[in-house]
Amino acid sequence: MEFGFFRGLPKNLFFLDIAGQIAFLFDIALQFFVAYRDSQTHKMVYKRTPVALRYLKSHFILDLLSCMPWDIIYKNMEKDIRINYLFSRIVKLIAVELYCTHTAACIFYYLATTLPPEQEGYTWIGSLKMGDYTYSNFREIEIGKRYTTSLYFAIVTMATVGYGDVHAVNMREMIFIMVFLSFDMVLGAYLIGNITALIVKGSKTERYRDKMTDVMKYMNRNRLERDVRNQVKGHLRLQYESSCTDAAVLQDIPISIRAK
Repeated sequence: MEFGFFRGLPKNLFFLDIAGQIAFLFDIALQFFVAYRDSQTHKMVYKRTPVALRYLKSHFILDLLSCMPWDIIYKNMEKDIRINYLFSRIVKLIAVELYCTHTAACIFYYLATTLPPEQEGYTWIGSLKMGDYTYSNFREIEIGKRYTTSLYFAIVTMATVGYGDVHAVNMREMIFIMVFLSFDMVLGAYLIGNITALIVKGSKTERYRDKMTDVMKYMNRNRLERDVRNQVKGHLRLQYESSCTDAAVLQDIPISIRAK
């Protein structure tokens, strides 16, 4: 969104953006202690409880979600036998597809805005007309509508539906669509391959989850002590995490070559 709709930061200030994210984490913590002016009495409120409650009721949830380490959370979801593995994998695949279409949508819009204003009619969005509604002055349209239109163009292109209502009108857009569709073939193969693997044979993570489920049923049925339970689960987890170590790779190689 920064790159396509807001022009983003210069390359030499990229690390400043990362530093801003770190500062944002500290800002969340500080918001619980920052006094505010009451809108009715116009007096400053310094008590910690009202200050914290005000922040929790306002934009705390959005701030927190934006700083969550989603990649680490997903890895833990994959290993957690309480969460359906098929569900977690499908969520990941949908997220991958949405991310790719979102990126393409931002690039589509970026290509339209890099031309001079007098040539914006020769872009995919500047020449777009839906019924009586025209996008000739698309910069003045609300950003939500511009983004939705760009996302629609990206999804229709990725799905190779091609209704014809939105299409490339200059050479740069044609080149990008050719590159995008070439990438889309690889992405489509990745998505279909993952879904097929889920249905047909399952992955190493799924086998680990199945084994852990069987062991948990056995331990519950025999009412094993908590200490024994933790040791068994820890051993299975260690087996799963170390299944691709150097020792495992060298296991099937002859001893003479392994020694060398």
